Amino acid sequence: MMMNIVYYKLCIVTVIIIIDLMLGQASAQLKKTDNEDTKNIDAFAEQIQMIIYKGNSIYTANVINVPITQPEVLYNNIDQGKSVVIYVHGVWESPFNENSQTIVGAHLERGEENVWIFDWSKLSFYDYESAVKNSKIIAQIFAIALTKLVNLGFNIDNCHLVAHSLGAQIAGLIWKYMEYTLHKITGLDPANPGFSQSTEDHIDNRSARFVHIIHADEGFYGFPTKIGTADFYPNDGKRPQPGCTRRGPVYTPIDLCSHHRAWRYYAESVKIFGAFRATQCDNFKNYLNGNCLNNRVINMGYGAPTNA
Repeated sequence: MMMNIVYYKLCIVTVIIIIDLMLGQASAQLKKTDNEDTKNIDAFAEQIQMIIYKGNSIYTANVINVPITQPEVLYNNIDQGKSVVIYVHGVWESPFNENSQTIVGAHLERGEENVWIFDWSKLSFYDYESAVKNSKIIAQIFAIALTKLVNLGFNIDNCHLVAHSLGAQIAGLIWKYMEYTLHKITGLDPANPGFSQSTEDHIDNRSARFVHIIHADEGFYGFPTKIGTADFYPNDGKRPQPGCTRRGPVYTPIDLCSHHRAWRYYAESVKIFGAFRATQCDNFKNYLNGNCLNNRVINMGYGAPTNA
């Protein structure tokens, strides 16, 4: 089966089509804090944890649950010879959902990274509007934890955030509350509902030095515009993605199918390096017409170059 993916590169304004070849002290260092949210930080932080996975399989991994307020424990569990990948799940999800298990499992099988989940599930099962509103507070809590880790000696350049849907928006807001710059964020179809294009309260190219976005349900559950350093668009980034229907009852698995394809594509790219190849092109139509055959080819997903 052939899958076409569009990718935009920031500033150069080009499009890449991808062919599917297979299926305390820390608080003082925050940049800024919304005053109305400050009183909620401690209460919310008590409901958030980081889950550490040690091993080579999601089925046999040693799982350690660490409160987000205990960065010393997190730091002591880092294999300093490896980078850290942190997955941030979406709304109405948890570390036990298929997306979390699939992505964590894929990274564990590679055996090249410390693999964590930022578990905000206790706050993710509110109504959607409340979850969106709380995303800024959750991002601040994440920023505090990362800042404390850096103060303990953690190299922020070794941190890669992978985040889906509303989780991608949370990951994308961290930079607003932290002096340090994240190295890389991979946003998997960042959430659209509740996030306006006209404000700065969403993930964009300022969120990290390299912000790679995989769009799969653009304009519905997924954000409608290019916002990253590099934006990839499987099958033009729109519904229906392969194996999905065009519409279904709102927020049901049928209707979310295309939105969820983003994390499935990413997980496959972790398991099979180079699974998705991208050709630089002016636009999707030109690619389909064969006008970009001699353009640059890169990987989408895990193998995407940071100079894409």
